[in-house]
Amino acid sequence: VEGWDARDPKLLPWGSRLFLYTQCWSPSLRIHASFCFYTDDGASWQGPFKCGDYVFWRPHIYGGKAYVAAYRSGEKAEDWEVHLLESGDGVNWRYVATMARGDKVNETDIVFEDDKAWAFARREGGSRRLLMLESTPPFREWRSRELSRVVQGPAAIRLNGKTFVSGRFFVEKGVARTGLFLLCGDRLKLVFEFPSGGDC
Repeated sequence: VEGWDARDPKLLPWGSRLFLYTQCWSPSLRIHASFCFYTDDGASWQGPFKCGDYVFWRPHIYGGKAYVAAYRSGEKAEDWEVHLLESGDGVNWRYVATMARGDKVNETDIVFEDDKAWAFARREGGSRRLLMLESTPPFREWRSRELSRVVQGPAAIRLNGKTFVSGRFFVEKGVARTGLFLLCGDRLKLVFEFPSGGDC
């Protein structure tokens, strides 16, 4: 994306089309935005298309639409917000709800199953522990509770009725690993560590 620092790309297969989303930073404008590209044949790509002044995390498909938890930062910790956005084509996005705000809330992954959604949000303010959010269609209202660990860059799945979350955690001050956790009530139980370290 010319003139922008592009990073943290995410892939989203949707029907016969593959999308790539990348959050970008403009050194000149000093703002974040997310852009997408897509391909129908795996060889030629269309884009970039600007998707809004947000940092997109992990888009998902649910009920024939694409959804993403996207965040905006602010000067103060309480100004940070995570918004739920939806799209019918993967390019044009609209606001659905504010999922969380405050405590420098940012990277958030969503899991959809049947008529329920769970989301896991990183925070860099307050206790910094992972925030769990819950909602049901049409996903306008979200309930939240704090979990037991600091987990950054979360990725979550539901498997055989259980919820697993992976991301960066700290085994001691300043020493980071990537771990896989099982959600047990409000507790994240470490299943295992991946071979990892640093900005993992």
